[in-house]
Amino acid sequence: MPLIVSLNLQIAFFPGGVSLLINEIMMKNPVVIYENESLAEVREKIKKYNVDSFPVLNINNEPTGILTGLALTTTQDDLADKRVYDIMKPVEDICVVKEFEKTNTIFNKSCELFFVVDDLGKFKSLIRKRHVMKMHYEKLQHSVSKHRSFMSCVDSGVLLLSRVGNIVEANKRSEEIFDLDANEIVGMHISDVLDSQDISTIKAEDKESYSTVLNLRNKKIIIFKEPVLRKNKYIG
Repeated sequence: MPLIVSLNLQIAFFPGGVSLLINEIMMKNPVVIYENESLAEVREKIKKYNVDSFPVLNINNEPTGILTGLALTTTQDDLADKRVYDIMKPVEDICVVKEFEKTNTIFNKSCELFFVVDDLGKFKSLIRKRHVMKMHYEKLQHSVSKHRSFMSCVDSGVLLLSRVGNIVEANKRSEEIFDLDANEIVGMHISDVLDSQDISTIKAEDKESYSTVLNLRNKKIIIFKEPVLRKNKYIG
């Protein structure tokens, strides 16, 4: 009779990204100007605040455009009778986002600078795409680092899956379970290492805890899947 070895395998679904809201990383207290201000006044603000561009608002505090120092410099006309609305660049609807939107909604938009508004369309702040991408990268690196630290110290085999079931991390203990090097396991689909019928109930969108026992090459594997929560909200 073959020897049955009992091993634990824990499966977690990696959220696959970083969840941030616009208002968490938007600029704090940006200097604004109003479309009816004189250009002479704006020049003084540029000197005072040492900024190269201003969001432009109307009297209702709704964003209407952007005015850069370069636009002022290249204006040849007498500034005394000119107003901001004469030379500002109008804001495009695609460059306006809500303060409680997720930051990843801006990645497929062509703008670099976004106007942040509340639900009534009132101006709240600005946010730059490159700053958002930098924050996403830093938080993702931190998240991956925490997962790796956890996986290296537990006594169970641990697989970290993407939402579509691809294995993105595998610890050393999982090598003993699957008789494969961890580097070989990473990149496989979970169905490549476990029978698809056995894992049919393991789904990323399933928010319930789950456990089962499988037999794999004379090894009894106890599989656990637990929902991942952040601030009492399901994330994976």
